[in-house]
Amino acid sequence: MGIFKKYGPILLLLLGTILLILLSIPELITSPNEFLLVSEGDGLKSYYVFDYQLKYRTSFNHFSGLNYPYGENYLYTDGFPVLQFILQLFPFLFEYSIAIIHLSIVLGFLLTTYFLFKIIQFYTKNDWISTVGALTLFALQPQFYRLFGHLSMSYSCFIPMTWYFLIQFTHEKAKWKWTLLLFCTSTLWFFTHGYLGLMLTIFISGALLLQQKIWKNVLNLIQIITFTLVPLALFFILSKWSDSITDRTTDPYGFFEYQSHWKSVFLSSQGFFGQWISKNISFENLSWEGTAYIGMTSVIILFALLILRILNFFRSKPINLYPKELQFFLFSSMLLLLYSFGFPFNQIPFLLDIVEPLKQFRAVGRFTWPFYFVCGVMSFCVLHALYLRAETKWKKMGAIGLLLVGSALFFVDSIPVLTQERSYSKNLFKIENLPIEQRQLISFIQSTKIKYQCILPLPWFHVGSELYGKEPNTLTMSKVLIASAHTGLPIYSSMLGRTSFSQTFDFFRSLGSKYQKKSKSSRIANKDFLIWFDYQPLFAEDEQELFDLSLPVFKNKCGELRSLSVKKIFEKVKVNNTSSVIAENHKQQDFLYENYSTKNNRLLGKVCNFNTFAKFDKNQLKPNHYYEVSFDYFWKGKKNMDNVLRIEFVKDKQVIWFYGRTICSYTDQQKDRVRVRAVFKTLPESYAYNFFLFGGDKKLQDYEIDNVLIRPIELNATWKNEKGINFMNSFPIR
Repeated sequence: MGIFKKYGPILLLLLGTILLILLSIPELITSPNEFLLVSEGDGLKSYYVFDYQLKYRTSFNHFSGLNYPYGENYLYTDGFPVLQFILQLFPFLFEYSIAIIHLSIVLGFLLTTYFLFKIIQFYTKNDWISTVGALTLFALQPQFYRLFGHLSMSYSCFIPMTWYFLIQFTHEKAKWKWTLLLFCTSTLWFFTHGYLGLMLTIFISGALLLQQKIWKNVLNLIQIITFTLVPLALFFILSKWSDSITDRTTDPYGFFEYQSHWKSVFLSSQGFFGQWISKNISFENLSWEGTAYIGMTSVIILFALLILRILNFFRSKPINLYPKELQFFLFSSMLLLLYSFGFPFNQIPFLLDIVEPLKQFRAVGRFTWPFYFVCGVMSFCVLHALYLRAETKWKKMGAIGLLLVGSALFFVDSIPVLTQERSYSKNLFKIENLPIEQRQLISFIQSTKIKYQCILPLPWFHVGSELYGKEPNTLTMSKVLIASAHTGLPIYSSMLGRTSFSQTFDFFRSLGSKYQKKSKSSRIANKDFLIWFDYQPLFAEDEQELFDLSLPVFKNKCGELRSLSVKKIFEKVKVNNTSSVIAENHKQQDFLYENYSTKNNRLLGKVCNFNTFAKFDKNQLKPNHYYEVSFDYFWKGKKNMDNVLRIEFVKDKQVIWFYGRTICSYTDQQKDRVRVRAVFKTLPESYAYNFFLFGGDKKLQDYEIDNVLIRPIELNATWKNEKGINFMNSFPIR
């Protein structure tokens, strides 16, 4: 019995954690190398980056798989940097890259419950309450959602681990041991993901801020600086020192969009309680980035503590139900909670320009996570205190009942997450798990890759600079990442965080029309580009043109591989202005030219509004015919290209959108404008057509357009812009 009393809680904790994992995602334990938690988007990209770097790395910290020919600093790839650097020392493990990611997540889960157990045990001195508390808090922990997107942020152990070390630091006399552990763990989490490190730095600093007895000791102050500011400085210094790019965005999108909300913290829209709540309270327009529901138990206990706090003002002998020290951690986590709500930057936006580095951590809703753990630990401390204060047998039974109900409520709240039906893909990084047609394409690439320098996906994509961008076709991106992982050929596209403006600018212009001026990087070799086309729809204005320039080399039901010479991609052809009409003077029912000379030279609009700039009545545009609409889009500031050109037709009084493309994805990007050029085909029957811009609600930025030209594709039109430069259609005549 003595052994069971000593090791029983830990054994139960271990078994309980494994059981919860098996209940939710058993494959993490039973077959970690046989499946992928997510087979598209950011999640697949993280797998790909990690696997590609192990197999084909060119240097310790440079990733060359995406953003060809430049590649990227590995710290900016969201590819488990610390795990990657360690694993590079063990080549025999490279083929198990997916299993290593999954097992590291399992280890993180085990450490989460262990350190939650140690924290609750420290305050309650009760092993069994600590065991139950750790398991229930683990079951509802908010980072569980990260398993299906941002995998490197799913290590929920980072908060309890660092918190426990901090508790020991504040209580132990021998502080250097805990100083070293805090320094190492903070540094580890910074280089796992910057969000994790910054969150810890703020949480630790906030918790120590009010503990004056620690600050009074100079040695303690040195130790605190060692594990708070030094890891932060190391992260920024090393990330800057190892980075050759000087023109990354300083104003990434999302700070005011990816925030938390009191509803996503104190209420749930899922499960037994959530179904009732969602009928009475709207959860629309809440960012999933801010989801960190603390659980019904924590909500009730926080409310009860607030009432008790008020009542204590009128008591000569206040009632305390939790260790006073927990107030410091609650205070710190509440600071982070307010920050996750956008306070005070929503109220005073210009403050964000003063603390500009914070802009890089744009998804501020994530900073709710410490609040979840602090509230949970405090809840079990309160439930334990109620048990200790119970003086009679019946009161103790009542206190035990409250503990059981409180724990049960955590599990009830976690059921929708733990038992959600999910479908995972097989491990696509194992060639035998791919469909036969996809394997044939990859086999062809493998056998001929010496002829090619990179893979150009069609539809192409580029995510990263925050100014220019084209979202990927999910299916195409997934297949191209897998093809690159199996062959080692890098990809002439990007799905990264903060790419160089100049590199991205050159990329976009390189894929434009042959009449468009292009700049070719000296890093581009003379070998052909290999086009991957898997029969997804193409934009006619650039992707179809690239397709038509290329030559087929292999095809099957899965897709086509085509060869495209560097010369054809980068050569610029002079515009021939013969056989053209003068746009200003030309009149025909399916032609429009407008330079807004009578409207202050440009047409002004707001991104959040529906701004129609052209209309054609029924029978004006020829059925089943190609047309081109083009115009100059003038943007101001850093986000005004977050707008969408849309074309609609009217059928039986019903408006139907059939074309939409973001302004930032067009290839003719310039310093102060975008020359938008969209090619579309009218429907077989005659309809009315409307052309307008609309970027979405809550986007208040202004923009201007000018030089609108809508023409049948076979009709060439010349015109002159405000600078006196002659154009034919969309391109200057030089």
